[in-house]
Amino acid sequence: MRMIMQANIEQIIERARAPHESEFHFEYFVNESLKNLWQEVQTEFRDNPKPIQQSNRNFRKSWIEKPCIEKLSKGVSKNNRHNAAIRLADDWRKRGDDQETVLEALFDWSKRCRPPYNLGKEILDLENVVRDVFSRNYDYGCNDKLLADNCSKDCLIYPKQT
Repeated sequence: MRMIMQANIEQIIERARAPHESEFHFEYFVNESLKNLWQEVQTEFRDNPKPIQQSNRNFRKSWIEKPCIEKLSKGVSKNNRHNAAIRLADDWRKRGDDQETVLEALFDWSKRCRPPYNLGKEILDLENVVRDVFSRNYDYGCNDKLLADNCSKDCLIYPKQT
């Protein structure tokens, strides 16, 4: 880590291009499942190094879904559509998706809502949601009521208390 802090940009780029073992060693894991997942990812990357995908769409498909986001992404009732759209857009923004990709994903999601979004004003609302999420940097987490209500007992991030 010290080497990176003292390096210039060319040295950092050269270091990033060369294969090397991770210098970071974590001794604390939230639970055994996360520890095992981290070890699998490290092994997979070490055994099968791949270039970073530039497409945000591929990035989202390879991301492990949080149960609450997965459940909301299946569609919601009319009374929850706006709030669910904000939470989904916020999660996808945090993953690195750009505005266009998030809006496209929300258009696709809107077809699964009950009832589906109408063309016109309701679609315009999705455009406003995306603009607001990217300009205001919302930060919804596990303690948010809508996300908590859609959580699962299998969640690795925020296990429900029994």
